[in-house]
Amino acid sequence: MKPNINELLTNIAYGDREEIVATFDGMDCSFTDAKGQNVLFPAIAKKRGLTAFFLDRGAGMDQQNIDGNTPLHLAAANMDIDSARVLLERGADVTLENKHGNQVLWAALMEAIKVVNLPQGYELLEMLLAHGAERDHRNHADMTPRFFVESNVRDARIRAMFLT
Repeated sequence: MKPNINELLTNIAYGDREEIVATFDGMDCSFTDAKGQNVLFPAIAKKRGLTAFFLDRGAGMDQQNIDGNTPLHLAAANMDIDSARVLLERGADVTLENKHGNQVLWAALMEAIKVVNLPQGYELLEMLLAHGAERDHRNHADMTPRFFVESNVRDARIRAMFLT
């Protein structure tokens, strides 16, 4: 009998980590649900520390859900440095856009300005920029991260990353 995808994804979000590893150890994890989400989405949303585990089992690191978000967008929005690092080291695409035309740098920037002076916010922005994230990419509102920072962000460290 074929496993129910929704049950598998719910298990990742709420199940015991050891049971998750046992369940998925020999499984091909390249499947997605009706919303375009693969196993990385609930794993990253709940910061389960399973990103490398699922990538090793075929989960698509650049899978886009129905909103166009990727696992890297989610890691950035959740300030999940460990998952972001794994994804970036394995070559995740920082230029993929969601339905608003926002690349992953927007997700990280919006979260970083909420948690000013939180070291992982700075670290995540620096990691994304080092991996080619585009300060001057225009989203569907014709806004760039650089212009947003220039107009709205007072944090000196973030301003230095985007304006120099």
